[in-house]
Amino acid sequence: MPELSHASGATVIIACIVAAAVAFFVGVAVTALIRRLAARHGIHVERRSIWRAPLGLLLAVLAVRGVLLGAGTQREWVHPVGYILSLAAIAIVGWLLTVVAVGVERTLLGRYPDAGLEDRRSRHVRTKIILVMRVTQVAIAAITVAAMLWTIPPLRDISVGIFARPA
Repeated sequence: MPELSHASGATVIIACIVAAAVAFFVGVAVTALIRRLAARHGIHVERRSIWRAPLGLLLAVLAVRGVLLGAGTQREWVHPVGYILSLAAIAIVGWLLTVVAVGVERTLLGRYPDAGLEDRRSRHVRTKIILVMRVTQVAIAAITVAAMLWTIPPLRDISVGIFARPA
């Protein structure tokens, strides 16, 4: 990546837009490749809005953040925008993990068809799968929020003090 520390603000913004666009399309291509590989192995992946872009968006946010880090710190707007992009990246990783969990849940539920009242084993297994996946999604959400809060220095100092305290 070229050095952008002495570039104008407009050049930095254009570089951010170009990097975001390229990274987003790479993410969409990788997502399509994953979907194709999943179909080849008999895993049905639906085309819903939740599936479309978390990887592409994550790559775009990381690319823009990388461009801003290359732009240097002499601009007063780089640090706050970089911090917001860090929070966005954490949230998008949580979204991506949730999408993966939902995909695993749907794949597992597809192995045990909804047989109604006559098949107790299938209902039992389906209930376990749904329960574990709901707990997993709550854990992903909690870890995502905790990671976002960890970026705030006073909260990080408090949590380090809590965890470092001897029992």
